[in-house]
Amino acid sequence: MSKIELHMIAYASRAAKKQPQLHKDIIDIVKTAKQMNPKFAITGVLFYDQGLFLQVIEGHKAHLNQLIQNIQNDQRHSQVDILLDEPIERRGFSDWNMDFFDLSNGRTIEKDKLVRLAEDFQMNLIPRGDAFVRFYKTILERSNL
Repeated sequence: MSKIELHMIAYASRAAKKQPQLHKDIIDIVKTAKQMNPKFAITGVLFYDQGLFLQVIEGHKAHLNQLIQNIQNDQRHSQVDILLDEPIERRGFSDWNMDFFDLSNGRTIEKDKLVRLAEDFQMNLIPRGDAFVRFYKTILERSNL
């Protein structure tokens, strides 16, 4: 019996629509993710800032590939770019069904969420520093997203 390999994918995309439809789209995306991701054991975090989505998802490779295909076919997203697609030994967001941070709305992120995100990142993802160097390098190279 083969071992099911965990993966982490990070992608960036642009929101395809403008306000006021964009606000409704974001609410729908987060609601759907919170409903569907547990069914497929997908965890992660989604960031939004001024028309740009950045999401890190983790789970079984086949489930992530299907989710990425769904996102690429979703008319609410455009210019979907895979920034990182790496195997991982353990989840970095094991307690995060799909948390969402809207960085463009002027509200501050709750301190306890930031602390928990930093702790999860430090404990689980820093050992994969090589992958994150490639991730940040790709973001810098594609800064004209």
